[in-house]
Amino acid sequence: MLLPDFMAYGTADSYIEFINALSWFRMYCAARFGKNKADYLDGFKTLENDYEDLWWSEEERKNFSRYNPSAAEAMLEKVRKILKAKRLEDKQISEIANLLFNFLEEDERDFRNRYFDTRVKVTTEYDYPQGLFTAVKELLDDDHNDEAVLTSFKYLDNHLQKLLELSPHEYYGEELINKAFAPNIGMLQLGTNPSEQVGLRKCLKSHSASSLRSISLIIAA
Repeated sequence: MLLPDFMAYGTADSYIEFINALSWFRMYCAARFGKNKADYLDGFKTLENDYEDLWWSEEERKNFSRYNPSAAEAMLEKVRKILKAKRLEDKQISEIANLLFNFLEEDERDFRNRYFDTRVKVTTEYDYPQGLFTAVKELLDDDHNDEAVLTSFKYLDNHLQKLLELSPHEYYGEELINKAFAPNIGMLQLGTNPSEQVGLRKCLKSHSASSLRSISLIIAA
């Protein structure tokens, strides 16, 4: 909910590509499809590349494992060490297949949850004020979506009252939204097409989940 649709889909697609590459390479090793060491190195390179694509930067990837070692990083490093050997025997190839299998069976779920939590946190730091994010994150994690939306509107009320220097006893809720965003006469005007002003006011009055992003944009402005 906290991520725009395009960003949520992109993040999920990247993770699926990584898991698909990992599953394929495990099967490749288990079935001994490679003709020589170079074939296995090429397969592992594809897996590494898909893992790197999970991150926006190398620094972000390093920070993910800096204080809490990542099971995926540990698994990849073990495979990397095996592939550095001068010769690659069936025993080593089986070991690689087992490492990949064990990660998928034992560690993938925890890694996935931690990765998506981190992705949401990092991304929302750019899109949402910290106070708003803190106020609704735990509620969303517990699937209290309606309560999260109401909490966000309380946060918006407080922000607008301070911004417009209005008494919380005099203006709140829908009356406060109208006071701030009514077309032509509201104290806050977008300065764009009048229909956008109308649309924003309707969105904020709807108390819908999609309003969260509108709230964040207003507070950040």
